[in-house]
Amino acid sequence: MIKGTPLNRYSLDEYNGYLRVAVTVFDDNWNTVSALIVLDGDLNPVGYVGDLGKGELIKSARFYGDTAYIVTFRQTDPLYAVDLSDPTSPRVLSELKIPGFSTYMQSYGNGLLFGFGYDADIETGGTRGLKISMFDISDPTGVSVLDTELLGEQTYFSDNLFKAVTVSSSRELIMFPYESWECTDNGYGELYDKYSVVYSVWTFDRNNGFTLLGSVSEDCTKSFYYYCETRGLYIGDELYVVRLGSGTTVTSYDLGTFTLIDTEVTSG
Repeated sequence: MIKGTPLNRYSLDEYNGYLRVAVTVFDDNWNTVSALIVLDGDLNPVGYVGDLGKGELIKSARFYGDTAYIVTFRQTDPLYAVDLSDPTSPRVLSELKIPGFSTYMQSYGNGLLFGFGYDADIETGGTRGLKISMFDISDPTGVSVLDTELLGEQTYFSDNLFKAVTVSSSRELIMFPYESWECTDNGYGELYDKYSVVYSVWTFDRNNGFTLLGSVSEDCTKSFYYYCETRGLYIGDELYVVRLGSGTTVTSYDLGTFTLIDTEVTSG
């Protein structure tokens, strides 16, 4: 048995006969610290590195071969690179601190790591909408951020929908849906004027950073309390955006120009 709580399936990884687990540990006073534990084939702990993000929670984790990347958060986003080449003696290689935090990370190939999450106030830790980041991990001892893009203060993505994120380094595509609100203050707090679900398609290269190829926005204000969900996939050079609401709408676009090709609608 190990002490601590993994965040999700990305917090566990089997490699070369060892199970690596990233956990957040709560003490009796609800103070937190994060750790990475290595277990052998009999599930006996053989390696440990602790004191990752004291007073913080793990927000995302990803394992690639002999290196683990762990994000913890309270007010800034420490991205830890942990060396696991010796399973019995893991060690922190570097720690990168930037505002906000990534809730999902995925390799973009060629020494790059894509991060999807939230911007945050560096003083209070309050979130300020969605943010995408690209990290240079070609040298794990000196991880750096190459570019970030803010998607707007009134944007949101559910943490359990990561299967909706598509990251393809071979096609140089990053695609995902997110929710957006337009709000005004009616004197009693915020009033939602418009609720939209956006499907967004980006690309990235080291010279130009992130480039938005195109996005599709669906006004779901009237169906806000019912069901309005968007997914997407590409086949060849075409993008297919599927919207689920009172019915199902499938719209295809040219990935190169993002021009509309066709739309099919089915009822309820």
